[in-house]
Formats: sequence, C-alpha cells, structure tokens
Amino acid sequence: MLEEQIREINATVELGEVDTFILIETATRQHEAKSQLLDLQVEELDAKITVHKILGPEYQLNPTPINRETTSKDTLGGVQ
Repeated sequence: MLEEQIREINATVELGEVDTFILIETATRQHEAKSQLLDLQVEELDAKITVHKILGPEYQLNPTPINRETTSKDTLGGVQ
C-alpha cells in the first residue's frame, strides 16, 4: 500500500503538483512500517535465542534429515 502511494506521489510530482503534507505523511507511514518490521524481526530472534538457551546447545533449530534405510540386519546385528 505504501509503495503504491509513493508511485502516485512520484507521478503527481512529474505533473508539477506537489502536496507536501501527503509526501510527509507517506514517508512517515513508510518509516513506521519498516520500524515495526524491524521490531518484529528482533522479537523473532529473541525468541529463537530463548529456545536455544532452554533446550541447550545440542538442540538444532533446523536439523538435517537423515535418509537411510534400516534393514533387519542393522537392527538385529545379523542374528535372527
């Protein structure tokens, strides 16, 4: 939505009609939106750090999957 407002302002400026109030309001809203996004990203990282502190260093956030077929020989040691 903010990007659309910026495009509209640029088109208006090209026509020679500049409304500084709208320009300032759009810039302010864009700044607030980006600031909120950064705050949310900080909160997300804090949550990940907290999870890591609780579960310890052995815990992996994105463990690598192990794709290996298990045969009866592997589980029974070859004895049946």
